[in-house]
Amino acid sequence: MLKSAKKHGGEKYVKSFDGYTHLLTMLYAVIQRFDSLREIETHMTAEVRKLHHIGIETVPRRSTLSDANARRSEKFFEEVYRDLYAANKTLLSSDSNNCNIRHLANVYMPTWH
Repeated sequence: MLKSAKKHGGEKYVKSFDGYTHLLTMLYAVIQRFDSLREIETHMTAEVRKLHHIGIETVPRRSTLSDANARRSEKFFEEVYRDLYAANKTLLSSDSNNCNIRHLANVYMPTWH
């Protein structure tokens, strides 16, 4: 993922909110169905202890999220999605009736390094 971020210029001017944390934050927002940056920040602040185990050490502020969304190319997220899908497509099912929750434990999520 770091290679993808650098390739698409997503790590320029980044101090602490790297592409991996940005991806996790946006996935959290989508899963929780949040509509605003304020909602993301508020709920993540309340859940920060629970988010620690997936690598989110500090909650990004609204301005940080806004800047990152404007600065980081969607190509970064597209490439990460394609890589994750390619690595896990045999475990994923398009049929919700055929979904086996035990397979989710085997889903590959690469580390940031």
